[in-house]
This record gives sequence, structure tokens and C-alpha cells, in this order.
Amino acid sequence: MLTPTIQALRNMGWEVFILLGIKKDDPRYKTFEDIIESYEGIELYREGLYFDVGFYVWGEGERWLPYGDMIKEWKVTKETNNPILHFLNGKHEVELNFTIAEHLGYKEKIPDTYFPTNDFNFVEKAGWTNIAIHVGSRPEPSWKRKRWDIKNWNKLCEVLKFRFHLLKDKKIRFHLLCGMWDEEDSRAIWSTGTPSCNYTLWKGLKITEIAHILSKCDVMVSTDSGPMHIANAVGTPVVQLFGCTLPSKNRGWNDNGGVVIRDKKLKCSPCLYTNKFAECIENICMKSIQPEEVYSHVEKILERELSIY
Repeated sequence: MLTPTIQALRNMGWEVFILLGIKKDDPRYKTFEDIIESYEGIELYREGLYFDVGFYVWGEGERWLPYGDMIKEWKVTKETNNPILHFLNGKHEVELNFTIAEHLGYKEKIPDTYFPTNDFNFVEKAGWTNIAIHVGSRPEPSWKRKRWDIKNWNKLCEVLKFRFHLLKDKKIRFHLLCGMWDEEDSRAIWSTGTPSCNYTLWKGLKITEIAHILSKCDVMVSTDSGPMHIANAVGTPVVQLFGCTLPSKNRGWNDNGGVVIRDKKLKCSPCLYTNKFAECIENICMKSIQPEEVYSHVEKILERELSIY
């Protein structure tokens, strides 16, 4: 979500350094570190450097650095000073981050998000359609509300397998991406496959290797998650399943043929940043998304002239 801003700042001649606001023993630290190291033109903050200007993107917390104050001036834009109001007004997270570049004088159109890939031993099978699936979210109970029921994932895969089985010369390969927090759910829909269908469970990969796999897929189906945004950034269309979180804030930024699915009839959805989010225990917004609806959008993206029934 920050990459358009980074690209704009680099075009303006700025050197960009990132200060991670999480401790090194946090399970997410290594992932963030890998992302920063993978991007050309940005670096991880280190001791002994002095800076002209610093931004706290979310406008939260004290202005501090681990080795003392080595920044001439701290700046906070009006949007980043109150990000919640920004999002409740229907703005995207990319737009919030981009106020940094605009504050420093950038006047061009916001660039697309982008993500580097790292080629590795990924065997492409001629004639196979590749579909990526990501079922997970962070482990906190509130964020687990973003997940779709495993029964729905299984039904979606079964429908896709059946339809591809009808096409004698077509085969399908599912790529299940999992991390430390969603391996159990991913394995729940994993199987050894059939001659016309294959499941591959990807675990323990570098973030750039995940990006490479996603770049080779024809379509991705995912809840609101990091891999969803990576797929969008590398040009893969994503069927995005949204419930409690704001599509206006968290949808894939790039326009590459993806689609957002959510139940528009529910008055309580989306509820992020409202009192309803803290009160919700039923997760009805995600439960209301039907596998048949998801399949129909996958079908359109793949340009298959098939019907659900």
C-alpha cells in the first residue's frame, strides 16, 4: 500500500528509509524486513544516519527513534493525523499514504502498487489453469472474522473441479498459500488431487517467491489479506471476499480485472472502525457470501462460457 508513495518519492530524488514500528521478536518482523530488503531504492532504518524529514504515516504514537532524535523535522499531514476519519470518508489506504508525497510537492497521478518477484523452481504445466487461494488472516479473534468458512472453500473447489472435468482438454491446479497463522485452515482444503486437478500447498516461502507464484496464476480467490494485495500488484486478477473491512480502504488498488464480493444487503457491513465491529460475534457478513457467486466471478475472469448449474 506504500509502494506508490515510495515510487513517487524516488522520482523526486528522495532516499527512503523505513523504521519498523514492531519489535524483532514479533513473528511479522522478518516478513516486513524481507519486503523492505526486496525493494530497490528503499532501506531499513539503521543507526548513525541523519534525516531531513520524517513521517508517521498513521499519525499515532510519540515521535521517537531507537537511537535518539536524528530527524530535522517531523511532519504529519491532516489526513494521517486522523486516518480513521479519512477511511470512513471512503478513501483508500494508498491515498492516505500518498499524502506524504503530495505534502513534499508531488503533483502527478498516483502510480500503481508494485511488488518484486524472485524466480525459483516453480514448474509451469502447459495447458493447466492456475488458481491461487489464500484463506487466512491475522490470528487475533477480531481479524479472524475476515475468514470465509472452510466448507465454502471446499464447495468452491469442488464446483471448479467439476466444471473443468467437463472440459476434456482442461486441467486445474490450486495453489494454497499459507503462513504460520492459517496453515491449519489451508490443510483443511488440501488434497492429493486427481488426474485433472492438483493441489499444491506453499509454505515457508520468501515473500518474493510468493509474488512469483501469484504472477503465474490466472486468478486468485482471497479474503482481505496481504497476499491478495501482492497478487493485485503483480497483475493477477483477484476475487476479493470482503465482510467487516472497508472495500473502499482495502480493495486491491490496481485495476486489472479483479472484483470485490460482499453482501450489500446487510446494514451492518462493513463495520470496521465502528462500534458494531467490537460487538460482532456472528460473522454473518462473510457467511452470507455463497460459493456459487464466487465461482461465477472466477468463471468470468477466466472467460469460461459455463453456467453454475
